[in-house]
Amino acid sequence: MALACVLGVSTSAVAETHDEGEGRLSAHSGGGGFIAAAPVRRPYWVSFGDWVLCDTSRDAGPVEDQITITGVRFVTGRHKPLDVRAYIRTVTPRQVAAHPHQPDGNYSPFTSNLGRAPTFQQPYADRDWVPRGHYRRGVAGTSVTRGCDQALADAYADLEGKVPQRPWAGLVLAVKVGKNGAQVRRTLIDYQDGTGTHTLRIRWTVGGQRYH
Repeated sequence: MALACVLGVSTSAVAETHDEGEGRLSAHSGGGGFIAAAPVRRPYWVSFGDWVLCDTSRDAGPVEDQITITGVRFVTGRHKPLDVRAYIRTVTPRQVAAHPHQPDGNYSPFTSNLGRAPTFQQPYADRDWVPRGHYRRGVAGTSVTRGCDQALADAYADLEGKVPQRPWAGLVLAVKVGKNGAQVRRTLIDYQDGTGTHTLRIRWTVGGQRYH
């Protein structure tokens, strides 16, 4: 049986649920997934941060209202995570420009990274490559005010050896994996705009393999 857990305030009871590309909020996600290999023989953390948050309606021009995220939920299967922590990661042009090793992708989206955001200080984490930026646990109340074309160009600027023109924001999930493994099969982002309440369903499975 699938289990749904809530981080923040949920409006799902009255929300219109849509997939990527079918509603106003986008996380630049498609279908598929990534399951990390177990790095140790004990519970471990793995983080995922490929989801750039943006407003599709702003690509056509200015809009009067804005998107406000009200909560993040996740749906698990048989082996649910021991813990899941959601963060809003914000990267600014100043952070990228001041980074001594720029450009090396530390300030761009990432598929997965062993360890727990935001510090990635676990012994099995990669200390040489850390997704940098400002991480905030309070997901509810986040405003999404960037169009997708502009937000994605800024999000991947670091990989191209450039400094973004404006800050961009993304969703990061840190998943704690137990002995039998763990999967987050769907991530649900509840939000409000001028037309009411909605939910973006991210059909991207993330988690980690079982350890022995």
